[in-house]
Amino acid sequence: MSPVDEMREALAVVCRQARDDGGYSRTEVAAKIKRGEQSVSRFEQGAGKWNPQTGAMVAAYAELTGVPAWELWQMAIDRWKASQDEAQPPAGQTHPPDRMPSGRSTGARSNRATRRQGAGS
Repeated sequence: MSPVDEMREALAVVCRQARDDGGYSRTEVAAKIKRGEQSVSRFEQGAGKWNPQTGAMVAAYAELTGVPAWELWQMAIDRWKASQDEAQPPAGQTHPPDRMPSGRSTGARSNRATRRQGAGS
């Protein structure tokens, strides 16, 4: 599963948990976003895709449950980060020698970057 899919799944889990904790139904969430209950079900199962409706979906959970949207996002990020920490390589294992942690190559800098550095910018 890609990190993007893992984050979407974490968001779905957090929103569903907030809905369950508040005693609300999927139908109530669907009514807030004026969509069918199937849309909410797909979102909660992690089967949906990132789309413009994702923000509206989180806002609906927030409005219904009283948990601020930013807090739902933060809980999802925390959950996603914890899953990433668990998937980290064992201690002492480093990135391949030709790759930096950011995914950028460790090769020579571009001419433009080198000129800027030489000019003091």
